[in-house]
Amino acid sequence: MTTNDRAIISSNRSRTGPKPEPAADPHQAARSIATLQSSRWLIAFLVIEFGCQLALLSPSFSGFRIFIRTAAFATSLLLFLIPGKSVAPNPVRNVAIVCVLILVFSAFHPDTSNAVVAIATVLLNLAILGPLFWVPRIRLDAAALRRVFLLVWAFQTASAALSVLQIYFPGRFDPATSSTLSEGTLQALQITLADGTRVFRPMGLTDTPGGAALGGMYSVLFAMALWLERPRFLFRIVLLLSMTVGLFALYLCQIRSLLVMLIPSFITAAWSQMSRMRLREVVAMVAPLAVTAIVAFIFAVAVGGDAVTGRLSTLIEADPQTVFYSNRGFFLEHTFTKLLPEYPLGAGLGRWGMIASYFNDGGNPASTPIWAEIQWTGWLIDGGIPLMISWAVALFVAFRATFAVAISKDASLRAISTWAGILVGYSMGLIALMFNGCPFAGTLGIDFWLLNAALVTAASQARLLGGDGLPQNQGVTRNVRRLT
Repeated sequence: MTTNDRAIISSNRSRTGPKPEPAADPHQAARSIATLQSSRWLIAFLVIEFGCQLALLSPSFSGFRIFIRTAAFATSLLLFLIPGKSVAPNPVRNVAIVCVLILVFSAFHPDTSNAVVAIATVLLNLAILGPLFWVPRIRLDAAALRRVFLLVWAFQTASAALSVLQIYFPGRFDPATSSTLSEGTLQALQITLADGTRVFRPMGLTDTPGGAALGGMYSVLFAMALWLERPRFLFRIVLLLSMTVGLFALYLCQIRSLLVMLIPSFITAAWSQMSRMRLREVVAMVAPLAVTAIVAFIFAVAVGGDAVTGRLSTLIEADPQTVFYSNRGFFLEHTFTKLLPEYPLGAGLGRWGMIASYFNDGGNPASTPIWAEIQWTGWLIDGGIPLMISWAVALFVAFRATFAVAISKDASLRAISTWAGILVGYSMGLIALMFNGCPFAGTLGIDFWLLNAALVTAASQARLLGGDGLPQNQGVTRNVRRLT
């Protein structure tokens, strides 16, 4: 080869540039973004939780009640202990760590009953907050997120549907009631139907009279999200039935707070849709809910009579402030005017709720149980003002993150935003429920953090992978995107 030939070849190479490196495998890059590669981990957790709930309905498992009740919490703790990486930490993670640390310090409070209740309280709260840590390690996309919501909707709709049978066929479909409920309490949880029959408030797939109300709330909210996907005609009929039985359960359970909770939930979800200029979706949400609410009320009054109309009429018998105070407001007033000055840094662990029932042995005379009817009271008892503030900040950050996804105009979040809008409404309602009960002291709290963490995780991974589901930061060329 002559010198001129070498010069020509060198010149051609300089014009064509260096030989391109092989394109990265986009599927391998997608698999590397999370430790738990399959969304089945999330589905498996929900199956375990729902399975434990069903096991409590059988008298055969009464001797294993405490183990069954703690199985879902133990599973959350086990998943928390699995080491691994995630796309991005959940924005609530640091605040959740602060909440747990406050409880650890409260374990050394002189009025803490014993070491067992201290450990149990810390582990319980860590299990409830656990999804914030282990859900981001799961590979999630819009399809996986939909399966999660679909599973929750299906189970809770089944619970609401069973409540209909429990009302129309008294005693035939009632499960075993919780062993922790006294005879007097059970009597108070009965209602008189229009024909004079005394029955328990619908339990659904729970062991507590009135427990079907939660199934009713879930079935209505999540059915609305599925409805906005404009499904096929037959599935639309199923969704209308789901909303109808859900509202029927809410009317008959007579838990007015959950029924009222649907109002801010619906308004917030609708507003998030309107902020994206989705007027058609808002109308599509309002119409079926209005129709099913009327139909469910007609059937509920027909079978429940004065038990339904009398209970609901109390909501409008006075102004909202008076109604709230006469039912739950005085618990809030007692918390801030009586308990807070006495226990600004908490009253010690294990003095309220199921932890006190199971583990407070009375060994510490100063650790007498304190009744907590609302969530704020429970937080004050456990960790005082610092814990109340930390939980409030955690809920605010979670709500803000979910709302940001709901109103985002990012094309990669288009398939997730509808679920975010519904979850915003659900979060708003559950936050309101803190003024009426203790939703963050059980599996309802786990579900709240699980759904929020799943949504934020799916959104984070969608932004990373782009609207077509392939990594944006792995150097994948547009041609490879088209081919795969």
